Amino acid sequence: MDSYRVKLNNPKTILKELKYCLQEYEKGRIKHFHTLKAKEKDKKAAVDEAISLISGDKPHYLSFKSISQRYLELLLRTIDEFNYRKVISSIEMLLSENELYLRTVISELELLVAADNATIAALEKLDDTLNILFSELINNGFSKGFLFKLVYGTFVKSLGPDSIFNDHFQSFKTRILDNDIDYTVIFRVDTTYKVYDAISTISISDAKLSLSDNINNIQLDGMRQAEELSSFNTPGKARKFIHCKVTATDYLAALKRARSVLSEYLDVINLGLSDEFLEIHNRVLVINSRSPQSGDFQHHMNILDGKYRVTKDRYWEFTKKLPAILNDPLIINETKEKIKSAIRYLRLGNQILSDLYAQRTDRLSL
Repeated sequence: MDSYRVKLNNPKTILKELKYCLQEYEKGRIKHFHTLKAKEKDKKAAVDEAISLISGDKPHYLSFKSISQRYLELLLRTIDEFNYRKVISSIEMLLSENELYLRTVISELELLVAADNATIAALEKLDDTLNILFSELINNGFSKGFLFKLVYGTFVKSLGPDSIFNDHFQSFKTRILDNDIDYTVIFRVDTTYKVYDAISTISISDAKLSLSDNINNIQLDGMRQAEELSSFNTPGKARKFIHCKVTATDYLAALKRARSVLSEYLDVINLGLSDEFLEIHNRVLVINSRSPQSGDFQHHMNILDGKYRVTKDRYWEFTKKLPAILNDPLIINETKEKIKSAIRYLRLGNQILSDLYAQRTDRLSL
């Protein structure tokens, strides 16, 4: 499953990516059209990948209503710098008519499984369908790690000689079609009061984040989880717990999203307080709102790297304004991403120069 590249296994996703790239070309961010449609026969670009996935004998499971498949293929084969806007509007129309694409793919997979056809052609179609299914699930936010565990647990570990395969398939289907779940991801942090004050300032402005001195109100089922919870909740001289609320498809996706949210704010904090002690525990508690007692601990890597300082007035300006900007629905996501990237590059960009200067100083001292 690690080898799955979403865009290369999913006709719908490659069309979404192609539409995005064409819009970027329209805005001038992509300078050369040949990066979207290769001129050389031995090279492939987004247009060529889209053609290969919606044409030919392989299944694509896209529903063509307002436009025909033949018309879209013709547009893609004749696309150039002057008529690409027709492709954008056609893809937008097609995507709007395939909002239930995941359900369509699952239904087709169910038919293939029920047919129990062991011919080479049927098995190849089954393999292509599974490629589309898992790439669509990944594109919809599922983590590869969770999907691997779900498939293994449903179709390998618990599927015995007396089991009914269809029951397991229905269980798998129910889970992947389920709505997103609310999670609380809890990080244990040991740091100084200056950093706590900065985090508190941010948490007041962002409902996703909150601070607590302990997590005594949490109880977990399972002996291993309860033992680790007791150790995780051990009091410390300068210890607090950061609660991050996110919505995700699975617990590993929730951890990834919470890490991203927290790192955005720690990037800012580290700009002004890079000399302050800050340690995040390598275990994180992930709690599902539907069954809080079933929460469990996950391993995570340090999300802070690099070191760069700004003046205090700029730092406090970042700290106060960033939460309001990120949570303002009137500000487009593209602008928010640019701001976050700018802050991260500001902090990381100077690290290379700092390291080179240190190396040069060491050589001169020898």
